[in-house]
Amino acid sequence: MKSYEIDGKTINLPENLSEVTVKQLIEIHNLGELTGSVSDVIKLINIFSATPIDINTIDLGSILEISVLFSAVLFENNKITPIDHFNIGKDVYFCQTPEELSVKEFIDFQEISKDPVSNLPLLLALVYKTKDEQEPEDEDYMAYLIAKKSKFMEIDAKTAQGCLLFFSSAFTNYVVSSLESLETTPEHKKMIMEIVKQMKGLDDGAGN
Repeated sequence: MKSYEIDGKTINLPENLSEVTVKQLIEIHNLGELTGSVSDVIKLINIFSATPIDINTIDLGSILEISVLFSAVLFENNKITPIDHFNIGKDVYFCQTPEELSVKEFIDFQEISKDPVSNLPLLLALVYKTKDEQEPEDEDYMAYLIAKKSKFMEIDAKTAQGCLLFFSSAFTNYVVSSLESLETTPEHKKMIMEIVKQMKGLDDGAGN
């Protein structure tokens, strides 16, 4: 983190994605397309400030420096590497193989992956589990996912994106290898490859 004295208080700003939480990444995503304007920089600073800042308290030199800092962080997605597990406290969450997912879990994953940033913690909640994690009853399914989603909001963005990349790559490889061993119609193959295309899109989309 890099500290700045702004509006009479110390504000710590991230120097890499490891210092950005998933919650903060989603807040940045929800700002929409950023142009690098002074107004955009102020919006980004406010995500990391406990209280709104007064724009008149920041000198132009600091604005330019902070703008460069944020640019380096936000474009770090091209350095993401796949991650198959991560820790939250004493709990270790491992990526499930495509074969281990239920049909319901995969349908949910496919649906919410249309917005991989806003739904990043929920996507991870579907495919990352502890070794002794018990499957919930149907009536408890949503509450179970929401509880995990809340927990995953606080992990760092670089780890979260690496986890999503690991699963999407594993799924793509699984489908491609399965197609090679199956007899199927061109129409069916086209449908399956559309799913693969969507999963490959997660590799690029989660960092934006």
